[in-house]
Amino acid sequence: DLQNSNIWFRISYPELFALTGKFDSAKYYYNLIDSSKLNKHDLRFYLVSIGEFYLSQKEFRKALGLLLNGLNYHREATDITQVNRALLNVAKTYAALEQDRDALVYTHEALEISLRSHSKQFIRDAYEILYNRYQRRHEPDSAFSYYQKYVTQKEIVETDVVKGQFAAYNYEQKIE
Repeated sequence: DLQNSNIWFRISYPELFALTGKFDSAKYYYNLIDSSKLNKHDLRFYLVSIGEFYLSQKEFRKALGLLLNGLNYHREATDITQVNRALLNVAKTYAALEQDRDALVYTHEALEISLRSHSKQFIRDAYEILYNRYQRRHEPDSAFSYYQKYVTQKEIVETDVVKGQFAAYNYEQKIE
């Protein structure tokens, strides 16, 4: 019974459909979740998940309110990884709305957390947002600096992915 499953399982369905471009199915599964019956723990994950869905649909105003609410609940729970995820999504939403000042505030906060926690993918994402925002603001020195950091960080993340693939392959070979 999907209604009584844990929140991870319940939001995985719509997220998978959204990732594969089946947005009507994603919306259907999100609508099966009655957010008024969720406890704070489950609600924070639901809000960010559906906020990301609206962000992917370019419904930025709808996304922003959901993401900010989810961010606040993640902050209350002091869940740093989820705070960081939400901060970057809020920053992307503000960037899409061309509200650069707000986008930069949230991105810098996310970058600070990412650097402290060594979250390579979040660092990469923050640098990407920063270089795009500074480029849009016609601040070439800052844009170029963050672009260089983004490229370097992107290579680090890609190298880690390849290392993981090799490790998985070697493990499979040992099993065989």
